[in-house]
Amino acid sequence: MNFAYEYNFLPIEDAIKILLESVKIRKGGFKTHINESIGMILNESIVSPVDVPEVNRSAVDGFAVCSDEVSLASFNNPIILALKKNGEGFDCSSTVQVNTGMPIPSPYDSVVMKEDARIYEHSVHILKSVPKYGNVSKKGEDLKKGDIIAEKGQILKPWHISLFASVGIKEVEVLEKIKIGIIATGSEVVDINNTHKKGEFYVFDSTSRLIYASLIEHNFLQLTHYGVVEDEKEKIVEVLKKALEENDIVITTGGTGPGERDLTFDAILNLNGQILSRGIAMRPGRPTTIALIEGKPIFLFSGYPVASFVALRFIFLPFLSKYFGTKGLENIEIPAKLTKRVTGGIGYDTFIRVNVFRCGDELCAEPVMLRGSGILSSLLKTNAFMIIPRNVEGFEEGETVWVHLI
Repeated sequence: MNFAYEYNFLPIEDAIKILLESVKIRKGGFKTHINESIGMILNESIVSPVDVPEVNRSAVDGFAVCSDEVSLASFNNPIILALKKNGEGFDCSSTVQVNTGMPIPSPYDSVVMKEDARIYEHSVHILKSVPKYGNVSKKGEDLKKGDIIAEKGQILKPWHISLFASVGIKEVEVLEKIKIGIIATGSEVVDINNTHKKGEFYVFDSTSRLIYASLIEHNFLQLTHYGVVEDEKEKIVEVLKKALEENDIVITTGGTGPGERDLTFDAILNLNGQILSRGIAMRPGRPTTIALIEGKPIFLFSGYPVASFVALRFIFLPFLSKYFGTKGLENIEIPAKLTKRVTGGIGYDTFIRVNVFRCGDELCAEPVMLRGSGILSSLLKTNAFMIIPRNVEGFEEGETVWVHLI
């Protein structure tokens, strides 16, 4: 083993700061049809070229009226208006039938719903008053010309696509997909696609599959899974080198500990890698290591699935968001009341798996598990993490804490 680097257990925020200062990933943009842009990172800010709606238009099926003319209308006091057709001269003593979405002709400023009127051959009896602009979608009510629809860095959601279409935009510029290579390591680890390699002692590779599955939902990423590599430094070096050539970022699982068979760290040194952080001040996930080779970051995650998942959510994704300036990757935090006391470890940010549920008129958080970073089923029983900061001893039952939904 190479002991040139001892564990330094950097705080999470310091590790991310060093990463941001050191990484050199260059991605260009390309134009694509809005139908193909969902889930991609927008590479330009989009502003509305028009007002939406472009004119005052009816929000219901009914009759366009002057609101002052029908202010006293009621079921017992109907206001009678002459029924006009489009193309005829309009004034406030008349009305014209309009359907949802149709422009409101001048001088009308409101629409009476069809069910609040009686229709005759040449007239309409208005049975209910309406305020000015009642049942009218006003010009620019949805968007005004020049309004920002989406800023550069926004991860595009379905509502962005709909708004683009509403103003006639059919193409936008998005960032090239960020390429990520994922490598599982360990002679005892068996890939589900290569079960014939099972030895006397083995475990199926679930950790790298958790990482892959957690990232595949992000359309702005392009993932390549390189399978499981045995604990042989030469093999790890070979696969790591290939992954670095083909990707912008590499994630490995397993091989982060100080044991004789944990060789991923040595493989990085063999490739003249720079170690940015040997260990992170967090539990679970303390062995998490971050390295750099020719400007490309390598994240060495624990072989334990929960520890690896915590590192992904609270180190990898925040780094990605900050480096590429994305909007939409942030963890969602909500306040909840603790159902029992929890303690952390001074000097380490402690991540507690909790189950958030409604209790009366508020939300409660039931701590499920601190230890057991290999207990994958604990993620089935929880829906959030709470963090005990490294300078806090713990929280008491009944205290309100912030939890991160997963």
